[in-house]
Formats: sequence, C-alpha cells, structure tokens
Amino acid sequence: MRFLLLRKDRKIKKQLHRKIIEELKTYRFCGYLMFLLNIAVTAIVLQMIHNAKYYEYPGTLIYAFAAYTFYSLISATINLIRYRSINRPILSAAKILSLANALISILALQTAMFVQFGNGESSILILNGITGSTVCLSIFIMAILMIVHSTKKFKKLQ
Repeated sequence: MRFLLLRKDRKIKKQLHRKIIEELKTYRFCGYLMFLLNIAVTAIVLQMIHNAKYYEYPGTLIYAFAAYTFYSLISATINLIRYRSINRPILSAAKILSLANALISILALQTAMFVQFGNGESSILILNGITGSTVCLSIFIMAILMIVHSTKKFKKLQ
C-alpha cells in the first residue's frame, strides 16, 4: 500500500487541477485495501488461537523487537496527530497505515513475550484473543472511517 501511495503521489503532482480529487480516490482505495489487510490479520489471529502458534524470538532479540514496537507505536500516533490538519489524503493514508502496522506489531510482541516469559498458562489464549480482536476491530474501524471520510469530502467537492 505504501508503494501505491508513493506512486500515486508522484503521478498526481503532475496534475495540479485534479490533485485533491485523485488523492481522495487513492485514500478511499487504501481504505478498501485495509479491509483486505484486516482479513489477513484476522486469519493470523484465528490461526494463533486455534493452533496455539506464536511468534518466538531467540535470546535478547525480543528486547530489540519491543523497542521497535514501542517506537513505531509512538511515532505513528504522533505523526497521525501532527499531520491530521494537513489537507493531504495520501499523507493521511500513509500515517494510518503506519498505525495499523504498529498495532500488528503490538500483537506480535505480546505473543512473543508470552512465549519468552510466560509459564504456559491457559489465559494466554484468552489474552491473545482479546488483543487480536482489538487490533482487528481497530483496523476495521480505520478502514471504515477512511472510506466514509473520503466519500463525504469527494461528494462535497463535486
């Protein structure tokens, strides 16, 4: 999706008169692609819960992954808030995609930490299910908001 956004942004820069309309179309298309992303994430979560399969990192690599996860979450949240007022739908889509990526990283980190530091409790399945469904619901809501927001702005411009 990021490649699509970058390619479309470069193409739109050449068309000044249709810039915002094309950006809104791309923003809405990314919303539809987020639905596909949500289906894939839901399948991964169901697979993790059903088959009790988890991420596992050797040695101290989990600490590096934890640092990356928290950095990406904080960075995505700050960028989403910072660039919210800029009227660039393509930029907003990239920031929303970064937030979805950070949420998926949180899920992966949680499952890896349960494997590394947990003692095999049965509540791990429940906690992974709760976190996984929260991540899936968040991505679903982001996709709906992207589509609704772009459709409203698109209709207002026409």
